[in-house]
Amino acid sequence: MNKPKYEISEVNSNSEWDLFLEKTENQNIYSSSEFLKNNTKPLKKFFIKKKDEIFASFHLFVDDKVIILGDKIYTPLNFKYFTKQNPSSVKYKKFEIIDEYAKFIKDNFHSGDICLDHSTNDLRPFNWINFDEKKKIFFIKEVRYTTIIELKNNDILSSYDEIVNCKSYKNFSRSLKQQISKTLDFKFDFKENYDDVFFQNTLEKTFKTQDKTVDVDINLLKKVYNDLYKNKKLFMFINYDNNKKLSYCIFGVIGKNALYLNGGRVNNSNDDTSLSHNLIMSLSALKKKGVETVDLEGINSPKRGFWKLGFGGKIKPYYHLSFKS
Repeated sequence: MNKPKYEISEVNSNSEWDLFLEKTENQNIYSSSEFLKNNTKPLKKFFIKKKDEIFASFHLFVDDKVIILGDKIYTPLNFKYFTKQNPSSVKYKKFEIIDEYAKFIKDNFHSGDICLDHSTNDLRPFNWINFDEKKKIFFIKEVRYTTIIELKNNDILSSYDEIVNCKSYKNFSRSLKQQISKTLDFKFDFKENYDDVFFQNTLEKTFKTQDKTVDVDINLLKKVYNDLYKNKKLFMFINYDNNKKLSYCIFGVIGKNALYLNGGRVNNSNDDTSLSHNLIMSLSALKKKGVETVDLEGINSPKRGFWKLGFGGKIKPYYHLSFKS
């Protein structure tokens, strides 16, 4: 019997976990220990290794022998960043890693759900397990979508007036350009400022205005955000008008990747464009910090989806898989 090429081992050290996460291709903030240690569901963290070298990491929310989704958007596979290797070689190595991951789930758990991020787009290992087992162990329960903005083509802006002349302006939707033209004379004051009280008050007000029940544990989320902020993995940008706070955008950042975690505005009127202005200026501020890609997670509802797509990013699918072994 051939010895497996890779081995999977459980990880207990948060520092070792986060150190590898910084070196990964997808650098997903939802995999950070700040999110995982403040989770309400039981979980396990794993490395996929070859000898002593770590090739990938993943976490699973578990209930005995069942994998549950937990309360986060993703449970991603985080791939080592492969440098100086040709694309075909990288694709093959990622295929091997996904295959090892899929077999581990099949062999160690009875059933459950996983939600991969957009970087895992090769589902052949799951399909081939179905083929070999002659039954449908893995299946796609849902396909969702996000939009990725690559900041290399974005200018660094010092003022809102410069937007119409920046490189990325041509990629904006017509409605976003109309918003910009209407508000060029409105002098928003844009600042980087972490204010978790403003975040909470605005979020609660938004749910109340929309006549919806708050579906997140805000106190727990604040704790996660505070931990991320202390570790310089979270940035919050606020728009002001004469020192009055209008809107905010919050991003989780690991290395060169940022993910839009939350955003809101005090005034829910369609005439208020402060959040659009905030996001445009936030992209410029993130580029100054060395961020290269921004994931505007959350284009799966019509209104919010069209707004985020207006910024000209690329649409990427991600997969919610269910299985029963």
